[in-house]
Amino acid sequence: MRGTQCHWYDPLTVGMRGWAGALALVGATLVGGCGPADDALLLEDWRVAWVDAPAGTAAGAEPVTLPAHLDVPDEEGTYVLRAEVAVPGRWRGRDLDLVVPRLPARFHAEVDGAGATTTREPPEGGAYRWRGPHVFRVPAAATEDGLLDLALVVEHRWTQSAWVDPAPRLVPAGAPDPAARAVALFDAGVAICALVALAQIGLTCLVIFLFDRRRRPYLFFGIQALTAAFYPLFVLGVPQHLVGRFDVPLLAMLLVVAPGVSIYFTHGFFELPRPHRAWAALIGFACLWCAVFHGPWVATRFAGPVTIAAVGLIALYQLVVCTRLVLRHPDRYSAALLLSSWLGLTATAWADLWAWFGLGELFGGARIACLGLTLFGLFLTMLLTRSRIRSLNRADELNAELATRVEQAEGRRAEIERLNAELRRQIHDRSGQLYAALALLGGPREARALEPGTT
Repeated sequence: MRGTQCHWYDPLTVGMRGWAGALALVGATLVGGCGPADDALLLEDWRVAWVDAPAGTAAGAEPVTLPAHLDVPDEEGTYVLRAEVAVPGRWRGRDLDLVVPRLPARFHAEVDGAGATTTREPPEGGAYRWRGPHVFRVPAAATEDGLLDLALVVEHRWTQSAWVDPAPRLVPAGAPDPAARAVALFDAGVAICALVALAQIGLTCLVIFLFDRRRRPYLFFGIQALTAAFYPLFVLGVPQHLVGRFDVPLLAMLLVVAPGVSIYFTHGFFELPRPHRAWAALIGFACLWCAVFHGPWVATRFAGPVTIAAVGLIALYQLVVCTRLVLRHPDRYSAALLLSSWLGLTATAWADLWAWFGLGELFGGARIACLGLTLFGLFLTMLLTRSRIRSLNRADELNAELATRVEQAEGRRAEIERLNAELRRQIHDRSGQLYAALALLGGPREARALEPGTT
C-alpha cells in the first residue's frame, strides 16, 4: 500500500511475509529435491508377494509400480517387495546404496538373497514403524555381474506400512541423496522446533491460568498447544514407544481437540459470545469415532477421514471469524496476528492431511505441517505477549490515575484538617466570649413574670 497505510494491517502483512519466506524455504529445500539425485537410478518396477509367516514361503507375486499403496491383507504378517535391477556399466564393481526415502514400517533389505547392512538400525522395543530415510549398502561383489536381485522384507503391522511413497532408488555408495537428506533434516528440525514452541507456550499459559483463574482463554490456549504438540512427537516416532500402535487413534483424537479448543480461545480472548454447542458435539463425536475405530487397520481408513473433515471445518470457521475480527474488532492488531497464524497453518497442514487421506505424498514425504505448527506457536506467542503488554500498559495508566486521585484526596484531606482547626479555634474563641458574658451577669436573680404584650 502506498500513501496512507492502515496501521492495523501491519501485523498481517508481516505475518504473510513470514509465511511466504517460510514456504519459499520449503520449496527451495523440498520441491527442488523431491526427485532423485542426478546420479541416481529410480526403482519403480517391483513385484509384491505376501509371505505366510509359519511356512516362510512367498506366493501370489504381483507386479507393482512404485510409488503405490500395496494391495496386501489387513492382518499382521510379512510381505516382500522384489526387483531385478540392471546395474549401469559405470556402477559395476562399485559399492552402491539402496535408498528408501519413506516406508513407515519395520523392514530389512536383501541383496542377492543376503541381508544388506544399514547405517541405522530399526528402533527397538515397541516400535512398529521406522522413520526414514533408510539406506542399505549394496556390496561391490553383487554389482560385478551387472544384475541385482533386491528385496525389501516388510513387517506389515498397520495400514500405512503398505504405503510405499516415494519409490526407492540406487545411488553410488556415500553419495548424498538431496531429496532424502532434505526431507530427513526438515522433518527432524521442524518437528523439534514445533514441539519446543508449542510445549513452552502451552505450559506458560497453564501456569498463568493457575495463578489467575479469571484468565480462561489462557487455559484454552494451553490445552490447544499441548494437544497439538503430539503431532511433532508422532513425526519423531516417540509415542509408539509408550502406547504402541494406539498412537494413531490418539493422534486423531488430539488433532480434533486442539483446533476445537481453539474456538473457545478465540471467543474468550476477543470477548465474543459463547460458541455454539454444536462445536462441542462435533468434538465429542469425532473423538468417540476415533475411539471406536482405533485398530491398526481401521484407524487410518475410518478415523482419519473424520478427523480431517473436522479439522478442515474448524479451520475454515476460524479463518472466517478471524477475518471478521480484523475488519471489525477494535483490537485489529491482535486479530491480524491470529488470522496470520491460521492462514499459515492451513497453508501447510493440507499437504499432511492429503497424505493421511491416502492420496499420496507431497514434498517427498516431508511433514510440512510441523512448520505450520512452529510458526503458529510463534504467532500466538506474539499475540499473548501483545495482550500482556497492553495489560501492563493499562495497569500503569490505572496506577497513574490512582496516584493522581490519591494526591487529590490528600489535598482535600489537608484542606479539611485546616478547616477543622479553624472551626475549633472559632469555637474556642466563641466559648470564651460566652463564658465571659455569663460571668458578668452575676449570681442568680428572681425571675420576672411577663404579661402577654410585654416587650
